[in-house]
Amino acid sequence: MKKKAAIKPTCDYCYKPLEDEELENPYIGENDEPVCDDCWREKHQFLCPVCQGYHDEQPEGETFFFITSDAGKEQGMLPGIYRANRFPFFRGALGGLGPSYIEEDNVSLVSSSILHISSEGGEEIEADFICGGCVQAYIAVDAEIAALQ
Repeated sequence: MKKKAAIKPTCDYCYKPLEDEELENPYIGENDEPVCDDCWREKHQFLCPVCQGYHDEQPEGETFFFITSDAGKEQGMLPGIYRANRFPFFRGALGGLGPSYIEEDNVSLVSSSILHISSEGGEEIEADFICGGCVQAYIAVDAEIAALQ
């Protein structure tokens, strides 16, 4: 008599079988079902371009992003690191067509540090989310520079 193969639980988002490591401490999705690591990252995390670490999306007041000089000019804002005080803080045209803009009333400048970060392809990243740990490091540098002046 043949033994039946055990059926592995699947990801609630992509329906692929979960790996053993994912089953040990699974992420749980909106339907109270397990979700694979890849889908969880794609839907609930962001990659900080400074430290290259994955971080959970943050609520109002704990979400940070940066814009460069060029992107700042387009938005009519100073370059630097901003805190999203209220959502929505960013509006884009449906389907990515047309202009997008930052709701200036919903954000505040927390660091005037100007970041120069390049993508893997070598192009400068003009705006992106940044993790709280990296924000704190830039704020500390700002304080050191201010103390020297």
